[in-house]
Amino acid sequence: MDARERRMKNYRLWTVLVTIPLFTLLAFALYQGNKCLKVGQTRSGGRGWDSCKWYAIIVTIFFTTVDISFLKGPFFTIGIALPNVIVSLLIGLIIKKNVKEIGPTCPLETLEKQEETLEKQDSSQA
Repeated sequence: MDARERRMKNYRLWTVLVTIPLFTLLAFALYQGNKCLKVGQTRSGGRGWDSCKWYAIIVTIFFTTVDISFLKGPFFTIGIALPNVIVSLLIGLIIKKNVKEIGPTCPLETLEKQEETLEKQDSSQA
């Protein structure tokens, strides 16, 4: 309704409707790739590679779900998701590092809490 009142053209409206989910997916992937590691977790390839990998996974799942839900056909998923996945993985491969991070990577305050919970678990198992 608002688009009609503002006399927006259809391509502008569709651009907005496509870019908002993509940026939301990008924000979620950046969060997943940069979050602190807990005790026992590992991350290989660096934060950039991990973010790009998560973006490729999330975009594939999202657009496959949209494709199945709205029955747009495979061309919808191939046309939008595939270029995003390819570009994401290519960028990830370019910035990939030979680094393996081993958790925990959180601030010291969080580490102390994790150590306390591990000690409680160990004492309860013994």
